[in-house]
Amino acid sequence: MTDRVHIDVGGQVYTIPCDLIENGPQSRLQEMYRSASTTSKTYRICLDRPVEMFSAILAMYQTGELHIPMTSCPGAFMNELAFWEIPVEKLSMCCYNRLQCFLDEQETLKKFRDSLEGDTHPKLPQSSASCIQTARYKLWSLVEYRQPSLAARIYFVLTFFMVLLSIFILAVKTDSSFQRAMTNCERLEYMISAGMEDVDLVRETLEKYCDEDTIPNQHVVEGLRRGEFEDESYDYFTEFYITVDGNDTLSGEYTFNSTDNSSIPLVLKSPYPKGKFVKVPNMKVTVYILTVLEVITLVYFTGDLVVRLLSCPSVIQYFVSIINITDALALVCTYAHLLVLYVYEHQRYRDGMIDLLEYSQMLRALRLFRVVSNIRAGKVLAYSIRANFKDLSILFLFLVAGVCTFASCFYIAEDKMDVSSILIGWYWAIVTMTTVGYGDISPKTPFGRFVACVCGISGVLLFALTLPIFANHFITLYQHTDTRSAFRKFRGSESRNNSDNQFTIEDKGEKVTSIVKKNDKV
Repeated sequence: MTDRVHIDVGGQVYTIPCDLIENGPQSRLQEMYRSASTTSKTYRICLDRPVEMFSAILAMYQTGELHIPMTSCPGAFMNELAFWEIPVEKLSMCCYNRLQCFLDEQETLKKFRDSLEGDTHPKLPQSSASCIQTARYKLWSLVEYRQPSLAARIYFVLTFFMVLLSIFILAVKTDSSFQRAMTNCERLEYMISAGMEDVDLVRETLEKYCDEDTIPNQHVVEGLRRGEFEDESYDYFTEFYITVDGNDTLSGEYTFNSTDNSSIPLVLKSPYPKGKFVKVPNMKVTVYILTVLEVITLVYFTGDLVVRLLSCPSVIQYFVSIINITDALALVCTYAHLLVLYVYEHQRYRDGMIDLLEYSQMLRALRLFRVVSNIRAGKVLAYSIRANFKDLSILFLFLVAGVCTFASCFYIAEDKMDVSSILIGWYWAIVTMTTVGYGDISPKTPFGRFVACVCGISGVLLFALTLPIFANHFITLYQHTDTRSAFRKFRGSESRNNSDNQFTIEDKGEKVTSIVKKNDKV
């Protein structure tokens, strides 16, 4: 009897000592050897298995260590271990860690694929469905960007632009560069709506110079100082002298009783017709072009919401989403603001609590999350945040612990004139640990500088050690989606090429389908 066995694996022959197999770990290879020893005198075993992986199995018998080949997929190697009936626990620790990382990654990718497939997509209507149902499905797919197409891309870009335009308009309306002075007609409208006194005295004058934005310069008294006649802000109101009786005149010293009943002596350098001072509004109004753009965005978002409600599979499910709720709320607040301005016209010229309804349009910024929710990077980012919520929460807990500790130490170290409370220390610690460093609060004492150094270094280490976990997760999922997208494009182009190369020959009522190259002659 020979003391060696010959194993043919994929055409490569291994000559192995028999005692190496007999004394090695229990596996299917031992069973094959024993079976071959009873049926053949040549001790030859033929297998059709991967050569590289069998080399790793053989190395286990030779060295007692089982390693995954560097060029082999850990998943395929696990299948090979299952074929040879070798437990996974035989793997060396270095390769076991590699296998564990592979399994964790595959589990993450599986959950990610399940989350993508679990998204609420409306089912394609059957051929017997009505035209309305089919139209609703196509319209919903378009507005939700479920099925990328030219129309969906145009709608996506337009919606994204409208959201940015709406936010931009609301922001620039607060800048004085985009505001103009009131016209006299608007001043008169304000006075009538607000029920101001002496409207009848100025009505004729303001209507005469209706389209002008300057107050009619009718006997304005020289030497009036800002705020002399007003208990309210001069930026909102002013006063001009309106003639009451053109026959009487005033000259020399004159005492005027202001609105707070205090006497103000005035010296009129020249005779003025007798009259009285009338308070008129002098405020800023948004330029006309911004008002037009605001109406355009309002009409667009109104139509968008109507289309979504008419085409969505379920209105109840639609309003389960926080983004959809805030989007509808912003639109409702806009119409409520317009209704209030319609009833109280003077409110549109002044800042007040009613403007909170208008500023609620900033909630529309959350719509950007819905705009990108169906983009590959948006899906990956959203899932990465959900999957790494525990890791991010640990980061937050460490941040809170560090802020409380360093804030207390900083409060003790610094003078109470600089850091009046631990709450101020919290603000300083957050700014320092996040490496923002505004510089409005800085340490003055040596111990305070030491605390600041430790706080800054701790913040850098905290984010450097925890955020890569989230970043690696995001990169893995993004590469996976990128690979899937490329694979689908490849399969689609391959199927189109196959369909181009396919032809049908009809012969005596029988159809024969063949695949040939385009350059071949039939």
